[in-house]
Amino acid sequence: MSNLIALPAGTVLVDDYRIERVLGAGGFGVTYLADEIALARLVTIKEYFPSDFAARAGGIEAAPRTENCASDYQWGLDRFIEEAQTLAKFNHPNIVRVYRYFRANSTGYMVLHFEEGQSLKTWLKGLGRAPRQKELDDIVAPLLDALEVVHAADFLHRDIAPDNIIIRKDGSPVLIDFGSARGEIASHSKTVSALVKPGYSPYEQYAETSRQQGPWTDIYALAATLYHAVTGKRPPDAPSRMVADDYVPAREAALSSYRARFLKAIDAALTLNVEARPRTVAAWRGELLAPDPQPGAKRGWMPIGRKGGADAAVTPDPNDSAATVRLPGRELPGAPPPPDAPGPPGGLVDFVDGLKADKAARAPGAGRKPLAAALAKVQAGEPDRPAQARSAAKAPGDDVLVATEPPGRRADARPMAEPEKNSAGSARRGGLFPFGRKSTSAPSKPDRSKAGAAARNASEVRAAEPQRLPVPVRSPPAPVALERRKPPRPKAQRPDGGWRSALTRFALVAGIAAVAIAAQDHVSRGGWSDFWGREPTGAAGPGAAGPGAPAQSVRQRPATEAVRPAATAPVSIPVNPLMREIAAHDGAIHAVAYSPDGRFVVTAGADATLKIWDSSLAGAARVVPMNHGAARTIAVAGQTIATGHADGYVSLWDLATGVKLADFQRNEASIWAVAATAVPGRFLAASHDWKVTLWDRASPGDPVHVFSGHDSAVQAVAAGRGPLMASGGADRQVKVWNLETLDTVRTYARLADFVTAVALTDDGRLAAAGLLNGEVGVFSANSRRVQRRLRGHKGRINTVAFVAAADAATPVLVSGSADGTIRVWNLRRGTTLRTFASHQGSVTALSVSADGRRLVTAGDDGRLRVWNLELAIARGRR
Repeated sequence: MSNLIALPAGTVLVDDYRIERVLGAGGFGVTYLADEIALARLVTIKEYFPSDFAARAGGIEAAPRTENCASDYQWGLDRFIEEAQTLAKFNHPNIVRVYRYFRANSTGYMVLHFEEGQSLKTWLKGLGRAPRQKELDDIVAPLLDALEVVHAADFLHRDIAPDNIIIRKDGSPVLIDFGSARGEIASHSKTVSALVKPGYSPYEQYAETSRQQGPWTDIYALAATLYHAVTGKRPPDAPSRMVADDYVPAREAALSSYRARFLKAIDAALTLNVEARPRTVAAWRGELLAPDPQPGAKRGWMPIGRKGGADAAVTPDPNDSAATVRLPGRELPGAPPPPDAPGPPGGLVDFVDGLKADKAARAPGAGRKPLAAALAKVQAGEPDRPAQARSAAKAPGDDVLVATEPPGRRADARPMAEPEKNSAGSARRGGLFPFGRKSTSAPSKPDRSKAGAAARNASEVRAAEPQRLPVPVRSPPAPVALERRKPPRPKAQRPDGGWRSALTRFALVAGIAAVAIAAQDHVSRGGWSDFWGREPTGAAGPGAAGPGAPAQSVRQRPATEAVRPAATAPVSIPVNPLMREIAAHDGAIHAVAYSPDGRFVVTAGADATLKIWDSSLAGAARVVPMNHGAARTIAVAGQTIATGHADGYVSLWDLATGVKLADFQRNEASIWAVAATAVPGRFLAASHDWKVTLWDRASPGDPVHVFSGHDSAVQAVAAGRGPLMASGGADRQVKVWNLETLDTVRTYARLADFVTAVALTDDGRLAAAGLLNGEVGVFSANSRRVQRRLRGHKGRINTVAFVAAADAATPVLVSGSADGTIRVWNLRRGTTLRTFASHQGSVTALSVSADGRRLVTAGDDGRLRVWNLELAIARGRR
């Protein structure tokens, strides 16, 4: 029941303002339309009135609801006044103007300019169509300017959404309803939900503190607002995207035609990773508002001949394959890419050669035909070697054209020609370091091709047509003169090929060493037969010593000897522990769980169905549609299944029949995780309102207990066979609770990142937490410190589980990550026993059978996989 009681119409505040009507109300206050009596103008007045811990003490006086709320109430009031003081300093046409603030009636008030117009949300609906690019640009540009002013004052809006942007009658936008103070009040009091708007608030805004918040937080919210504008719907809730990101890029979901860069900028700002987002408005504005390149125009690689910042126009030459750069007063062949641009090896040498060729072409007395003939001659030869080395391959007495350089200049640069092709037709690359290299290969055989014959014929060379090669349009180096010489004698070359061959030999030796190490490891584990992928077998050959002699290796056995298994052949262990794989759901699988007896596997998918499978996955499943939408999480206990949903409901189902037994709901806060307890009929639900609720099947309308202690959304919960349960959330804490005394046993705080998954051993001696940054922390009940930090995953940890059947001396943990891998960990050593990487995309859930012999995993690829966990652990320990 809400304790919010708005001031009645006609109420006069401080003798200056008369309340006309209520404009809106929320969890932190009431907004009124009022008349400023002295100036006869309408104003907007915001009253500080947090409904969770404030009430009217008769009449219009506000007061804390209880004595316990008094400190929170007063702290929030001080933050409200501080925000008013800050906003009053802004004088920007697109930021709502604060005229005055004052204290009265034991609370605070803020007087703002009354903006006549409609919210962006209403404006979009009134269009009856998708907004046009020009209409959005007219709104976005002023809002970016306003945000930049706010951020420059070290302040954040924290509540940007379509209903907090007003479109005035003249079409200009204005930011209203700043939420910075409300966020601090929510974080401090721990009695109200965090200041978030589903779909518009980034993930860092769900945390207990604002340490990770900054300009990028407002940028995410504004990008989400623009996404709503171009697609007609808000983006998925950020916490939901952390579990299973079903975000559809704006470039795919847009309802109309928009600039490609505009849509790309929206997608970039809606990245969940804080570090990947634009850090400032200035960094984001360019991509968001920049026009797309004109069709058919190529952007120049070098700002040559620019005037007023415009690039030189590049137009294709219909008579030539090379582009032509048109500059004032001259026309030159199209420029190659810059030296640092991605391209094939040898690009820098080609670039320098282009400069030389262009200078020679424009040198006094240098005609186009001799240059073209020389280039044709070079192209017919071997471009990977200098001119001297190429001449050695020609027949004695043949005339060749070589380039002469001024003193101090190298003559080993190669012309810009097509790469040489080997007998297989593939282009020979220039190696790792192609810059200005000299040839170190042995002289090649004379070129007997038609192109080579043409190049050797001087008359044909002179008659060759001019060829247009890419030449950079900038001031070239000294000219390169061409003269006719007799070919020099072939020089003796090193047979080993120089440093490039040495580098190749080094790589070859390193590769052989790696293979040898791997072979030795495999041989030490399973023999040569295991290394070559065959089962280890033994045979008693003619030279065997007798029944007691060891079996002879397959590779040692003579080729003529028959291979037959020995009577005492060792038991082989298959290499791949994957037992079965099926396509289980249309879309991602959100949750999976073994039944306690190991007979069934239960899954919940994005297709809003619950499926019950035989544990072998060999037969068809029982399909149960869910009326509360897709389940985010499931838990199986006895003959019941509990499913948690985004609308705050927890549903209970019969395992044998698939019939719904009951619905449980405490509020509308999203359910992040459910877990079964050791007490039959009781289960836990972790929710977005920072609470963990203990439910009993016998009383769906009244929870047994609500655990309060987390400072942000609780995203994971687990329970063992004893009286303990563990929970973790976005407050970077893991809490262990006693379900019998309902007290907190231990708190593991200040973890590296948000807790996205937890697990607890049956005896409660160990707890594990998967984090958003890909780490897994393992905690002991005897210490408040992290016992192990397991690093190896490259994405968010979605699920963790202890292997109950593992021996106590070597406890084992299994984790699944957004990087698509499952890791089996040896907790005593902190090392990986085995890694499975067959899922395409994120591993969303996993479950270990009660006997610890089987592991079932699910992914956003919609597939289920069953693994022989016992086998994987055994092989990992060998």
